[in-house]
Amino acid sequence: MGIVDSSEKARFHVRFLPSSFSCWTSVFVCAQAAYCQRSRASLPSPFFLAVDVPRSRWPSAMPVIGYNCASGAVVEVVVPAGGALSLAGKAIIPGGVVSAASAGDGVLYYLPKSSPSTLHRRNLESGADEKVQDFASPHTWVFFHHNKVFCISSGSPRVTVYDPLCNVAEIICLPYRVVRAEPADHGFVFSSECSKVFGYDFNKGVTEVMSGGSIISFLGHYKRYAVVLLRDGDERVVGVTEAGSIVELDAALPRVPFTALDDVVLHTSDSEVVSSKGGSAVSPIGEVHLSSSQPTDSEILCTVCLCEFEGNDGVTLDCGHFFHKECIEQWVSSWMDFAVKGEHVTFTRAVCPGGCKQLVRHPLLTQSKQISELYADVASKKAEELKRLEAIKTEEDLLFYLCGRCGDAFYGGERVCSRMQGREPSSSPQELVCNRCLAKGHKTCGTLTAVFKCRYCCNPATQRSFGTRFMCDRCAVRWDTAEPTFIPCPGGDKCPFDGNHPELPCEAAGCLTCLNPAVVDHIFDRVVGVDDVRADSDQPTMRMQKC
Repeated sequence: MGIVDSSEKARFHVRFLPSSFSCWTSVFVCAQAAYCQRSRASLPSPFFLAVDVPRSRWPSAMPVIGYNCASGAVVEVVVPAGGALSLAGKAIIPGGVVSAASAGDGVLYYLPKSSPSTLHRRNLESGADEKVQDFASPHTWVFFHHNKVFCISSGSPRVTVYDPLCNVAEIICLPYRVVRAEPADHGFVFSSECSKVFGYDFNKGVTEVMSGGSIISFLGHYKRYAVVLLRDGDERVVGVTEAGSIVELDAALPRVPFTALDDVVLHTSDSEVVSSKGGSAVSPIGEVHLSSSQPTDSEILCTVCLCEFEGNDGVTLDCGHFFHKECIEQWVSSWMDFAVKGEHVTFTRAVCPGGCKQLVRHPLLTQSKQISELYADVASKKAEELKRLEAIKTEEDLLFYLCGRCGDAFYGGERVCSRMQGREPSSSPQELVCNRCLAKGHKTCGTLTAVFKCRYCCNPATQRSFGTRFMCDRCAVRWDTAEPTFIPCPGGDKCPFDGNHPELPCEAAGCLTCLNPAVVDHIFDRVVGVDDVRADSDQPTMRMQKC
């Protein structure tokens, strides 16, 4: 087994909805599944088909476990459809437990009182018990989320996430000491020693929960949300997302700790287990803590090739989907193709092929760090760019590119669908240059206030499109479904730049800070405006040549 420390990623950062929460789920079937007995490395790139699987075909078991910390007694809470609630004894863990979590289908992960710095797995049917992970310090809380075990050490900023499929644990380092945590859709929500509550998104990192009141206690997990008791005048039960948002819930949930499975909510009262569907049962083990997990299929298969796993050759992504390490590595191997083609940043091959659209991230996948860092960088820069743009703009309207000199992401213009016609104009990666790298080559003054020449005429550019297409307003109007034709320079006496053009279309034509004010004035005095577009049709034109 191994432990991977993700602290570097977490310091740089300031949802797979479990398929069982929806009426249907998309299962992606590989066309080569019939050839599973052959080596996966010999298969061509997988071809995926979407198949709808009705909920009625899923396992009907409801794995709800109750345990007594002092005695270590474990019971199964049976919630039959239309029947009376009952509790059946399953095991006694010698010495008691600190915390335990149901992993579904009779599997229990727990922290023994005798050695809380170890994680154990117990099969409640066979009685088999094994230690699966050693920790550097005692832990106090465990929960099962997206097929992984999350282990909390109260007062520590480190959260250990154990993947049973590959027997590897990852350490997520947070900027605050954790007191308690509950799972949320694509992350978790935690309270800190500083009495603040935060959401943690696997891709976006930590966000403080601004509740407008005080969060009194954590109650459990319901559907996509961590559930807390909030006091903001009155006390009420609300959901919290991994993004730190407060959500009003449409279900009547108890104001005490509970566990939920689909629409069944269970809580304890005076050593009784009470169901939201009516009925209760007396606990035979006294005080009982409840834990539930969605049932899993009897066979765990790779989402890509539909083959079984051998040994520790699989990985579980943050979304909960299972893959052979080779299969998911093949999937993400081409995720940076956009950079080679000089196109805008996309994460098409960086998201899970299981259909949940969450980023591929796992400590055993070398591409994970680069994917996460670029995603966080682009997301941060999009947020800053949106602040200065019109309110109607969204993140999807903005295109970002990788600089051909420094490799950083930069804003390259808005998405204009009519101009793309299925794909954007081609560019050489070397033409893509961010503003910072442009400024590095400017030695005259301390700050470059760049003015660019329009790529299609001699006007100064007023906007940027597709990273390299600097355009004036006139040529932006001319560009509808086809890239504008090139208007030749009218000559030095009429050209805004006196016929002095930059050698490369991505280079600045001048710096407004350095230029003589008189020169700056005549640059803009000679601009041919949008109203003159119609007149341009009478001028001789020539097609743009690729640089």
